[in-house]
Amino acid sequence: MNHHLLPTPERQARYCIDIARAWEQHGRPNQAVLALLAAERVAPQKISRPSVAAMVSGMLYGPGPTPAELRALAVRRGIA
Repeated sequence: MNHHLLPTPERQARYCIDIARAWEQHGRPNQAVLALLAAERVAPQKISRPSVAAMVSGMLYGPGPTPAELRALAVRRGIA
């Protein structure tokens, strides 16, 4: 992930969130969580946005395995 090349933390986080959405849509929750964690590191407030919270909730309560880091992220951000 080359998000460090982007000029602001907000853009870096947005890039990471977009990558997380792509991984989630392709059924790769572990990679999606890693991208969300990268977004949280650079701009934690972006993870609490309604659209991101909805994606996290969907991954958390949807079918399939739930990565442990996802639950911790949801708790930290007040999503779960």
